[in-house]
Amino acid sequence: MNEIRDLIPEYKRVPFVYDLRLPETGDDSYFIQLARFTDTLLDRADHQVGDIIERHIACYDGLHEGSLSRGQAVLAVLTAAMAIKMYQDLALRVPGWVVTELQKLIWKHDRPTVTTHMLRSALFRTFMKTDYDRDAGPTRPPKAATIKVEELSHLIGWLDCTCDLRETARALANWRNSLENVPPPTASEWMNRVMEFYASFEAAAERALGTYTGGVSNFIAGRRGGENRRLDRFLRGRKQVEYHLAMLGSEIANRISRDAFLRCPRKIVLVPACMRGAKAQTCSGGQSYGMDVSCCGCDPNCWTAETSRTARKHGAEIYVENCPRNSHRWTLRWSQEQHTGFVIVACLPVLPSIQNATRLARMTCQFLPLDFPGCRDHWRNSRIPTTLNKHELVQLITGPGTRGFYPAREIDAVIAIGLRSGLT
Repeated sequence: MNEIRDLIPEYKRVPFVYDLRLPETGDDSYFIQLARFTDTLLDRADHQVGDIIERHIACYDGLHEGSLSRGQAVLAVLTAAMAIKMYQDLALRVPGWVVTELQKLIWKHDRPTVTTHMLRSALFRTFMKTDYDRDAGPTRPPKAATIKVEELSHLIGWLDCTCDLRETARALANWRNSLENVPPPTASEWMNRVMEFYASFEAAAERALGTYTGGVSNFIAGRRGGENRRLDRFLRGRKQVEYHLAMLGSEIANRISRDAFLRCPRKIVLVPACMRGAKAQTCSGGQSYGMDVSCCGCDPNCWTAETSRTARKHGAEIYVENCPRNSHRWTLRWSQEQHTGFVIVACLPVLPSIQNATRLARMTCQFLPLDFPGCRDHWRNSRIPTTLNKHELVQLITGPGTRGFYPAREIDAVIAIGLRSGLT
């Protein structure tokens, strides 16, 4: 899978926000490490917050949004704790009336008028800011006793207004519902225990997965002040732990849907247009031809063409989509395909929102993160075609199970020790 990449010097000398490629440890080392870290984390969750997870699942089942697996519940609780730690201070700086007005305008965003668009843009630019002065690395969590359940409503509304953190808002809303269904002393105890569990996760994820996200801090620190007005500021401003949560979320989602995916008679791979090669401006994947754009193979050295050949060789169809950051349109299109399993390829910061959208749309999906983000729209001044792990793509399409359920080759003993020690 490295033939094309080795021919292009940019791939070796350009630092990316995250990078899953570590050739010296093997093409699939990232996926092995992630699977074993996930196993260790879920086992630790049973011992540390198992009773809270059970109650959260029971509360979620009463919301008529479908069932929640144990792994999804662990991820949801960690996401809620992350939101409180990372974004509570920012949210409290925004007046309540601004959040209310922005939420009203968002509902009208599908049919915008000039006045609605201008008002929403003005409010968003003025009040929905990010704090570049904060340390991008791990920080001390707030005291759980000072966090009041009634204050979470404002934080949830603020997260929803960011557009790129809506899946976080949903997780926090469900966590708030769980807290509201127990007496205040119990809610305070739960909050303390969950924040402690989150702190242990943050430290362990940094040890186990921090190698792949080492560029996040430099990317955030290197942004200019004017970028605080970008509409995608919260997508680009995700912290290192949020990338680790996205990794964990993709692994858990793949495990849950694995059997159902393999039973689907039809397989479709959806790849982003940022994988297009030198002919990106003229190939069909770069034009607005609708939702069913397939690779025509106009450039044999293009990673989309390489992925297309691999997918078709193993019985899957492939379609090229624009950036799935705003996934409502393409989710509506592909959710109509019955008895179809999807492999969705996207960059890590976008994956959480895609997983939330496809779950609500009842789509059967497997998720594969891009090796790195290289698009000009969000991450770079000059575009670099992105790549994916072809070995893992084949595994997702045809493999008997995810790495958490079948033997994988042994990894370095230091990594295994780090995984265990980080959660004890």
